[in-house]
Amino acid sequence: MTTWKPRDSDIEWARVMLRLTADGATIVYPSSLLAYRVDHKAKTLTRLDIMGVRGEEELHRRTVVLFKVVGYRVLDPTKN
Repeated sequence: MTTWKPRDSDIEWARVMLRLTADGATIVYPSSLLAYRVDHKAKTLTRLDIMGVRGEEELHRRTVVLFKVVGYRVLDPTKN
């Protein structure tokens, strides 16, 4: 759980990122080793492990909050 709240600029960034990302493509946060596969039809982002590394958990929690605001669910296969 995070107490972080997205700013308007964060929400706009997420909307632009989704518009620019093709269905089935991957969004990557290189500095935190986080990656997500985009499914526009299902409106989901699925968390991917990069070379077996889980990535930064707080940024993942913020990603869940941010993309929920723009209508997408973030899935984590290791927790489902």
